Amino acid sequence: GKTALIAGFIGGYVANNPISKMELVDGTWQAVSPVPSGFLGGIIIAFAVGYLVKWLNEKIQVSHNWLAFKSTFLIPLLAALFTLIAMIYIVTPIGGALNNGIKSILQSAGKTGEMVYAVILSATTAFDLGGPVNKAAGFVATAFTIERTLPITARVISIVTPSIGLGLSTIIDQKLVGRRVYDKQFYQAGKTSIFLAFMGISEGAIPFALERPGFVIPLYVICSVIGSVTAVSLGAVQWFPESAVWAWPLIDGIIPYIIGLAVGSILIAVINVFYRNRLIEKGKLQVF
Repeated sequence: GKTALIAGFIGGYVANNPISKMELVDGTWQAVSPVPSGFLGGIIIAFAVGYLVKWLNEKIQVSHNWLAFKSTFLIPLLAALFTLIAMIYIVTPIGGALNNGIKSILQSAGKTGEMVYAVILSATTAFDLGGPVNKAAGFVATAFTIERTLPITARVISIVTPSIGLGLSTIIDQKLVGRRVYDKQFYQAGKTSIFLAFMGISEGAIPFALERPGFVIPLYVICSVIGSVTAVSLGAVQWFPESAVWAWPLIDGIIPYIIGLAVGSILIAVINVFYRNRLIEKGKLQVF
């Protein structure tokens, strides 16, 4: 709640701007700035502060006349002091070490590490179309991007590939198999899905995923991975964390980026149309 905001802001600031400590360097005491804990430190201290404030609110009991003092001064002060101590002596050393370790592993792996990262990031991004798994992947990817460790290319492609691909399937179905493979309401949903994708929004694909999740979700996850890896391997690089079309001018290698996006989207569309047509032929799917 609001009581934890001040401490949260302090923790977030110190995570990226760690407080220097006096250390003995070559026989003299000098202020040494530690490695920032960055995103990891920010997340750790955010949860710690939140639960601390919740605990303090439960344990510190005051009369009604002192409630304002408790919520506006006492608990924020205690939380801020806790945050500074925890950041200096616990979170910054641990978070900084973790950051350095992750960076070293990914960077030492070179191109292989970049591809493994792209596969994992694109799969987790596409999986639940803006849900908690997607958000968790976004937290990690944004941290690596801000710190210039690895680009966010695979994520931004995988945000929109499912929506474009499933929307595209409503446009090409009659051209591919000579009939509609969706109920009528999905054709307007398909156009909306494509439009939202170019605005950087993945939720337009949700109606398609909910209708037949056992096939559609694995399909768009696999195809998003294929599209992302194609773009990355061809040299597409994006550092700006935005998937909307207006961010395309900021991409280094826009042609490989579009190729990867097209590969993933077209695969989703074509495979889904033929799959649904096969279900119709077997009498397992009726279209109205």
